[in-house]
Amino acid sequence: MTYDIPILQIRHANGEPWKVAATWPDGRFEEIRGFKTESEANEWVARSLQAWLDASELDSDPTAA
Repeated sequence: MTYDIPILQIRHANGEPWKVAATWPDGRFEEIRGFKTESEANEWVARSLQAWLDASELDSDPTAA
């Protein structure tokens, strides 16, 4: 399966949980929120990014069943 890969940034603001910000090549922007630590956000990228990308591709493909 081939698809565009978003640019990822791990972000944090005072008093808010950590999040992974994804900016797609077409300009769409998504945030994966709720991480307690920067390490937890990095771990999500390492372990769960591929499954998230696969699901994102299926969600955006009108021919997917």
